[in-house]
Amino acid sequence: MAPQVKLVYFDARGRAELLRLILHQSGVKFEDVRIAFADWPTTKPKLPFDAVPYLEIDGKAFNESLCLARFAARRHGLIGKTDIDALHADQVLAQTDDLRQRMIRIKFDSVCTEDQKKELKKKFEEEQLPAYLDKMNKQLEANKSGFFVGDALTMAELAVYDITENPVKENPKVLDKYPKIAAMRKMVESLPNLKDYLKNRKDTPM
Repeated sequence: MAPQVKLVYFDARGRAELLRLILHQSGVKFEDVRIAFADWPTTKPKLPFDAVPYLEIDGKAFNESLCLARFAARRHGLIGKTDIDALHADQVLAQTDDLRQRMIRIKFDSVCTEDQKKELKKKFEEEQLPAYLDKMNKQLEANKSGFFVGDALTMAELAVYDITENPVKENPKVLDKYPKIAAMRKMVESLPNLKDYLKNRKDTPM
């Protein structure tokens, strides 16, 4: 019997979307519980952890978003064929998490003034984002298969797809200099198990 799976997070993509993509791509049926931001203060004390996302499998809860993504990728064959493949996919995952940390700081750092956030955003768009995109594009170029690892989909493509969502929304031309990433995004959007989900999922700002 298939395990009962429940994913709990805010009504947003954020730190849970990569896990959602992995589960949908793997054909896993799961309950996608989304907490309204306004309900967080009253909901938080009732949860098994003081942060989300968390994944519940047959009633047992686990958290830490990157750990959950790696676990799901391993369980469902999205980690590559060898331990070196897995290391490479994990390296890409770490790069996307670095990018996410920078994005989060621009939007939510309570220590920064609005002027400082504008400076952070400018530096991110003009220096940091292009550096990461260039690095990822070169990795795809070097592998020559359209994938980061080997010749099949791993969590690496899904992680890069997810982390480039907001930059592409904000600037549709942001990938013009990075054709391998642009092609990879189209490939992900055409995957049978993801096509409908990506087309119909709720549009959220993050």
